[in-house]
Parts: sequence; structure tokens; C-alpha cells
Amino acid sequence: MKILTIILSSLILLGCSVVTPDPIKDGAYSYDSSTPRQYDAYNSGFIRYTRNSRGEVKGAIITPNARDKYNTLIGKYRVQFKKEYGVDLQPGYGVWDFMDMYWNQLYHIEAQYLEYFITLNRWQKELRDPDDLWSKAKEGLGL
Repeated sequence: MKILTIILSSLILLGCSVVTPDPIKDGAYSYDSSTPRQYDAYNSGFIRYTRNSRGEVKGAIITPNARDKYNTLIGKYRVQFKKEYGVDLQPGYGVWDFMDMYWNQLYHIEAQYLEYFITLNRWQKELRDPDDLWSKAKEGLGL
């Protein structure tokens, strides 16, 4: 009986002593080396939102590195994205050249595609497996 009491007490104490770490909070945005000098480079490639005449978000201005990341993520998750959202993303969709007032080459991404970019980026941060070769092959063959 003593042994059972000791084992149960130990299990209860061990259960109460589990420590979970606090969530990580970033101190700053990630650095983007393609950000023009007129902007803060700790912007993760995001310069600013664009809005229509009613003040609704129309899209965003992003850096060349952010555009490249968007295209890379499309290549990594295109088949899965099409399966889950019914949208066949292709590199460059929803993005066009944008020259700012300082004559810097930036890019405008439409609001809908910015949402897609955020989803793809979240998948990468969650360490989701990329499309496998078989899925890409079937997609390429239209199967």
C-alpha cells in the first residue's frame, strides 16, 4: 500500500511540475536586403498596403525578395494549394511592377494574392511538406 501511495504521489507531483515555455515573440521583423534605402529594411519585404478610394485594402507594395519568395512558395506548394483552395497559382500571378516616388523597382501584389502569399508562408513556417514529385507529375499530366 505504501508503494502504491508513493507511486501515485510521484505521478501527481510530476504532472504538476511540467513547465511549458512562453511563446516566442519576435523583437523585430526580418531583414530584407532588397529594401531600398528610403525604407526600413526590417520589414520582411513588406513596404506598405495600397488602398482604393474607399480606404479598402487593394493590395500591398513588396520588395523584389518578397516577390521571389512568393514565387518560390508557389513552386513549393502549388499542387496542395490547388487541392485545398481550388486556385491554380502560377509564379507571378497577382503581382506587377511598381516604381515608387524614389524610382525604386518594387512590386504591387493584389489583395487576394497577398492572402494566398500569407497562407503559403504560414505553411512553410509550420514546416508543411512541399508537393511531392508524384503529385507534381500527376498535375503536369492533368490526372
